[in-house]
Amino acid sequence: MTSLIVALFLLQSVGGSVDFSNTGLVWQAIGGVGISDAETDNHSIDVDEEGRAWVAFRDLDYDRRTSVLVWDGEEWKYAGERGFSKGPASNQQLKIDPDGVPWVVYRDLDMDRGTTVRRWTGFEWKVVGERGISAGAASHQAITFHSDGHPVIVYRDWVNDSKTTVRKWNGLQWLPLGGEGISEGIADFQEITSGENGALWIAYEDNARLGAITVLEWNPETEVWIPFGESSTAMMGRHINLETDQNSDLWIAFEDYNHSRKTTVKRWNRENEEWQIVGSPGISEARAWYQKIQFHPNGTIWISYLDGGDWPGAEQWKPTVKFWNGQEWRIAGDRGISRMGADNPSFVIDSNGRPWIAYTDEYNYNRTTVRRWQLYDASQPDEEDTREVLPVITALFQNYPNPFNPTTNIEFNLPSRSNVTLDIYTYDGRHVERLLQDRLDRGTHSAIFNGSGLASGTYVYLLRVNGIVTRSRTMQLIK
Repeated sequence: MTSLIVALFLLQSVGGSVDFSNTGLVWQAIGGVGISDAETDNHSIDVDEEGRAWVAFRDLDYDRRTSVLVWDGEEWKYAGERGFSKGPASNQQLKIDPDGVPWVVYRDLDMDRGTTVRRWTGFEWKVVGERGISAGAASHQAITFHSDGHPVIVYRDWVNDSKTTVRKWNGLQWLPLGGEGISEGIADFQEITSGENGALWIAYEDNARLGAITVLEWNPETEVWIPFGESSTAMMGRHINLETDQNSDLWIAFEDYNHSRKTTVKRWNRENEEWQIVGSPGISEARAWYQKIQFHPNGTIWISYLDGGDWPGAEQWKPTVKFWNGQEWRIAGDRGISRMGADNPSFVIDSNGRPWIAYTDEYNYNRTTVRRWQLYDASQPDEEDTREVLPVITALFQNYPNPFNPTTNIEFNLPSRSNVTLDIYTYDGRHVERLLQDRLDRGTHSAIFNGSGLASGTYVYLLRVNGIVTRSRTMQLIK
C-alpha cells in the first residue's frame, strides 16, 4: 500500500505530460470481473476509512431490487440481504457518513416511486424514518451530510410540480429545508453537497431557464435557498456533479450542451464571485455522461465520465478517468478503461489516495466490475482469466455501429437453449419487423438489421426469451 500511495503522489506532482506505461499503475479489477451474481446498473461506490469498498446497484435479475456488495480486502460479500429494498428500486446513491456508516437513498417503486433512505447497522439496512418519505413519486435522489452529521437529501418532487425538494433528518423525522418544491419551475438531475459551518449547496437543470444549470445555497439564518452565482445559458447541461474540496471550495462538472455535450469542469472563484472553467470547456474527447469529480488527499482533482467515443465494434461507451495537473487534464491509464461497452459508472478516491470505479460491464454479461488504480497485482484475475468460466446469462448488447446507415449488428447471450424472438419497433411503439424467431443454443448470437426502407430516427429492439421480455435497447438510424 505504501508504495502505491508514494507512486500516486509522485506522479501527480509532476507537471506536464505523464507517461503511465512505465509506472506499473493500471486499472486493476478488484476481486475479479463480473463480481455481481447477475446483470446490474445504477452503480454507486464509496470507501470507508478501513479501506472497505461499498458498491450499491440495481440487481436486474433479482426483481430490480437494491443490493450492496462490500470488499473486505479479500473478497466481495453482500452487505446484509441481497435485494434489501424489498421491491424494485432505482437511482441508488450510497455515501458513507463522517462516522463511517454507509447510507443508501433510492427511488422506491413499491412506495409509489417515492424516496426511501436506509442506514447500515452492521447487520442490516434499516429504514430511516419510513419508506417513501417523499409525498409521492420522486427521482434523481442524492444524499450528503450536514456539518452536524445529519443526512440531507434532494430529489425531483413530482407531487410538487416536478420541482426540487430538500429534506434533512433531525433524528426523528425528515423535515423540508425551505419548504417543498423550492425551484422556480421543473428541475432535473439534482445534486447536493455540503461544506463547513452548515453550508449546503444544490444544483439542478433548470427548465424555467431553458435548461441552464442553477446552483442554490442554503442560508441557515433566514432558512431560505438563495441563488449562488448566475444561472445563465453559459452553463447549460445535465448529468450534473457538484462537489466541495478539502477547502470547502465548490466545483461542478456536467454534460455541456454548449460544447458538443462534452464534459466541462468549473470552479467557484471566491474573489471574483464567478464560475471559472478549469482547463478548457469540453475536456472529454466526445460526448460524455455520468460526470464525477473527486479530490485526491494531495489536492489533485480527478474526474471520471462515460466516454461516448467512436469505439470499434460494440464498444459505444467506456469509462475514462482524467486528473488536473495544474495546467491540463491528463488521462490516467488508457482512454476507455473497460474492455467493451460499459454503463452507469461511479467513481471515488479513498482516504489513502486510491481511485476506484464501478460500472456495468458488457464484456462480462452486464455484471458489475470494480477497478482500482494501483500497481499491477498478478494475483488479481482479469477478463482473460475469468470470462470463459463465467456462466452465460441472458444479455442484450448495444447494437454496432450506432448510429447506423443502413445496417447494424445486434448481439445477445443466452444461458441455455431457448426460444427467441427479436423485434424492432419505432420509438412510439409501432412494430416494424420481427428480425429473428428461432430456437437457439446457449451462447452468443447475432442478427443484422437493415433499415434501408425506414426514415431516420430512434428505433427500439426488444428481445424475448421463452416468451418473456428480457431487455430492450434503442438505436439511431441516421441517413
